[in-house]
Amino acid sequence: MIILPYATDAPVYHWPYATIGTIVACSVLHLFTFPIMLTVEEKSAAAAAIKFLCLEFKSINPLQWLTWNYMHINPIHLVGNMVALWAFGLIVEGKIGWWRFLLIYNAIGIFEGAIVQLVGNLFIGGDNGALGASGAIYGLMGIALIWAPFNQMQVFWWLFRWFGTVEGSVIAITGFLIGLQLTVQAILFTHASTGALQSQEAIVTTEVLHLVGAFAGLFVGVAMVTLKSVDCEDYDVFSVIRGRHKMSQTEKAEEFAKSAEGQALRAKQLEQARDEYRQQVAAGQPLAALATHRRAKHQFPEWAVAEPDYVQLMALLMKLHLYDQLILAMLEYLKTYTERTAAVRIALAQVLTDHKQRPRQALAVLAKLNGAPLDAAQQKALEAARAKATAAFEQDPYEVAPEDW
Repeated sequence: MIILPYATDAPVYHWPYATIGTIVACSVLHLFTFPIMLTVEEKSAAAAAIKFLCLEFKSINPLQWLTWNYMHINPIHLVGNMVALWAFGLIVEGKIGWWRFLLIYNAIGIFEGAIVQLVGNLFIGGDNGALGASGAIYGLMGIALIWAPFNQMQVFWWLFRWFGTVEGSVIAITGFLIGLQLTVQAILFTHASTGALQSQEAIVTTEVLHLVGAFAGLFVGVAMVTLKSVDCEDYDVFSVIRGRHKMSQTEKAEEFAKSAEGQALRAKQLEQARDEYRQQVAAGQPLAALATHRRAKHQFPEWAVAEPDYVQLMALLMKLHLYDQLILAMLEYLKTYTERTAAVRIALAQVLTDHKQRPRQALAVLAKLNGAPLDAAQQKALEAARAKATAAFEQDPYEVAPEDW
């Protein structure tokens, strides 16, 4: 039975340049090497050069750990591998980009090549060897199984004279393919244990090559999710197990806010907002400081500005004649602080009378100071502000009813 995944609905955040490049590299190399395999003598220099690119079991050659992943025995071998490479490369490279994909793909191939060549030298030797990208592709399968278990894949299948296409989840397809390799390898080991098959023939097999790649991919997939070096949008296997893929964005935000990481980030953002506010006040930028204050107040319920710093902000607004913003700032001061309530109320009344032509509102503001303990200077300032507001109101008694300030 032939099973070839060829497409997926997994989200692609990076165009698969490296996947396409790897397919092209394998295809071009095969275009040059396959005719030589068919026509030249086995002991010719050309045949020796091709063998040098494959994984030989008669020596240890680190270069071959890389090159054997790009060699294929015939066009059918090539096409089958390249179709699968496209499907799983799309998932993996689509999440991490071209350079990390190439690093992982080749690292899995090199790791597998080193193990297989060492085992092949120990148990098989001779002129035997291995070639093909399937080990690295099974590594991509292992990664896809961890990163996108419930994304869907389209698969072409062929069994004797029947064939067709089917859609299934990544976990179902990769689980079937890896499970098939395990099953076949178990059968080979069983035959070897009964003497029906030589033991070395059951050690380095196509299935072993695939399984080594798959387990390397599983390790890489788990490690990158654990280290948070890949964003699976909570559709990785661990998030799915915890049910995070069903959580709303609000629920995820609330969960993160309660975590130690979320608390640390919140504390850092709060301190950054405080620093930004102080710097803007020190630089004489009251509007920017006021915007920072209001944004932080909305974002952080625990946000607070030291009373002297807030007074400095109001002084800057007064200096720059930004009376609309000053009035709002003064009203917020009266709701938040108590240290200079009298002075702020008197100043607010003066602004309302002198600059906003609202003497009736100024009188209402000053009325809140009736009976309040004031020193001599404050009492004098209060009487002057009240007298001025009263005179202005008598000249224009049609001001709308005052608000409760």
